[in-house]
Amino acid sequence: MKKVIVGSKNPVKIEAVKLAFEKMFPNESFEVLGISIPSNVSDQPMTSEETYTGALNRAKNCMVKIPDADFTVGLEGGLTPFIGDKNTLLLIGWVAVLSNDGTLGQAGGGGYPIPSKFKKYLDQGLELGDVSNKFFKKSNVKQTSGTIGILTHGAIDRTTGFMNATIQALIPHANKELYKVEE
Repeated sequence: MKKVIVGSKNPVKIEAVKLAFEKMFPNESFEVLGISIPSNVSDQPMTSEETYTGALNRAKNCMVKIPDADFTVGLEGGLTPFIGDKNTLLLIGWVAVLSNDGTLGQAGGGGYPIPSKFKKYLDQGLELGDVSNKFFKKSNVKQTSGTIGILTHGAIDRTTGFMNATIQALIPHANKELYKVEE
């Protein structure tokens, strides 16, 4: 059984990774465990670059902490200004999957606009999950359907979004010969 370490204790992220590995490698068994690990970025990343860096840092920090892991996974949600309108913020997610042989897979997901009413609260330093809890009169939005689940009326949830991005980040791991760096 291969060991997969997720750089988060959030059950949504752990389940997303578990489902992604099961879909990509249906003939293998995985033990998927979540641990608390620093992202070394702000609690609410506000650019795509910062969000990606958080995901990559989580994957790398997990491999340092649990060196016998077969895979480590960093998932980071964040916001970024929309290319077409800098006043519109898009909710995005980045996933980095690192294997014990050094293979790195990475993928982004999401990219949908959040309500403009949220921006002033985010500018004050609140995390999107807290803003969503406030606006939608919910608790633990980040650990359940996510903002996407609420805005799509359940058509998509946070688990599905992170699962899809994790599947995409696993492409180099499932196709090592195609992604092998030529020397």
